[in-house]
Amino acid sequence: MSSSTWDTKLGEISRPLNFLSTRYKQDKYFDNHPLAVRPESVAFGAETQSSGGASRLVYETFQYVSVQQTLKSLMQNQLFVEALLHDRRESDILQDFADGDRYKVHPLFSDASKFSLMIQLFYDGLGVTNPLRGHSSLHNIGVFFFLIRNLPSQYNSCLANVHLVALCYSQDLKKVWV
Repeated sequence: MSSSTWDTKLGEISRPLNFLSTRYKQDKYFDNHPLAVRPESVAFGAETQSSGGASRLVYETFQYVSVQQTLKSLMQNQLFVEALLHDRRESDILQDFADGDRYKVHPLFSDASKFSLMIQLFYDGLGVTNPLRGHSSLHNIGVFFFLIRNLPSQYNSCLANVHLVALCYSQDLKKVWV
């Protein structure tokens, strides 16, 4: 192989995601991916803002990723479904909620003829700041995400099984929910 061919190959290896270098290329790649779930913008409040003597109506919005569509996408993967159906109740050791008495008598989970997904929802704040300026809480983002508790615990500790539900400005959440 010539040295120019090696240089070309090494250049490709050093930039493995170069095919996703622009926003357009990223959107096109994920739009064509059969398992991708696109977020949608949802309005959950409005306020009037005044600037320079003019008032305008501004909508507070958040980005939402459909839980139902995410689950449909996950169910397309045979290995995921096999892990989901894996019976992990082999001993009397209490490891999580599904090993306890409440789970065993709960009408949704105790019926062996039905399969019910246990979804655990989380919220966390994400601080987006510029260290050179103040206003450290001005652009904080609230992140909602979920785990599927039916999976064995070794899979739920992997970031690939933490699924995004919504992103919103923390200040907007405080206005609407407080």
